Amino acid sequence: MPSMLDAVVVGAGPNGLTAAVELARRGFSVAVFEARGSVGGGARTEELTLPGFRHDPCSAAHPLGINSPAFRAMPLERYGLAWLQPELPMAHPLLDGRAAAVLARSVAETAASFGPRDAGAYRRLVEPFLPHWDTLLRDFMSLPLTALPRDPVLLARFGLVGLPPSTWLMRRFRDDPARALFSGLVAHVIAPLGGLATGGVGMVFALAAHARGWPLARGGSQSISDALAAYLTDLGGIIHTTTRSSGSTTCRPPARTSSTPRPPRSPGSPDSGAITTTSGTAPPPSRSTTRSTGPCRGPRPRRAPRAPSRSVRAAARSVPRCGPRPARAGRRTRRS
Repeated sequence: MPSMLDAVVVGAGPNGLTAAVELARRGFSVAVFEARGSVGGGARTEELTLPGFRHDPCSAAHPLGINSPAFRAMPLERYGLAWLQPELPMAHPLLDGRAAAVLARSVAETAASFGPRDAGAYRRLVEPFLPHWDTLLRDFMSLPLTALPRDPVLLARFGLVGLPPSTWLMRRFRDDPARALFSGLVAHVIAPLGGLATGGVGMVFALAAHARGWPLARGGSQSISDALAAYLTDLGGIIHTTTRSSGSTTCRPPARTSSTPRPPRSPGSPDSGAITTTSGTAPPPSRSTTRSTGPCRGPRPRRAPRAPSRSVRAAARSVPRCGPRPARAGRRTRRS
């Protein structure tokens, strides 16, 4: 490892690995430190029930992964990542045994599953934005806005729909199937459904399904992290697992001797990347009990705990009591 790194990333989840790859692609030296024994974080796959049954304990479907401009610029397929598209992105079985509401690639099929009273409302909600999905996506992925949006009028129109709470948006629907499925979309934000901009979360996931689907990674979500890690090491990045960081300090980096980033190191060179497993704790930087006003600031306060959530994992050949339509879906949600 170089004696002086340009960047250190704590956490080898998909976000940390993506940040490290983006830096390494631009010629910066990067090291990633991960407390667990393997990379993955929220995109990992484990055997949690029976041998041979692989489960994604966190993220499973990746509508924004396949849509990500960063992922689309990386040759992750060369490192084993393959996307699988289920016939239906999502289904929501209803507790009374009625046919499930489905989120299909087709707007028409999705609307039809809601019944005649809500089909038109759903089409009027998503169809104006679907042809402009790529433009909206680029603005979403650049938040907080660092430049003017590509289509300010379009973004303003979307804001009128997406900024209010999802509970307001669901007033457009009269029956349970549409409300239940839209609640399942919004629940991905892990926040109260009445929160500000939660309606936009549901809209983004619905539009993503209609535009490019909700794909699964072949072999589980771990395949995404493994592909990112392999690409990073080829770019010269270094990954340390089983290494816990005990503190953090935000500092201004030292001035570079040249305004031109270093060229990427070739695989096999002394500074080329590798995944190493080490035991112990990464030495913490110097810390102060009060926040200073100089170039280095003290540790940030801990995040507030997230809203509680539940998941059920089972080894099964099929999902029971769901009917034929949910069996075609890559993801099923259910309210209790």
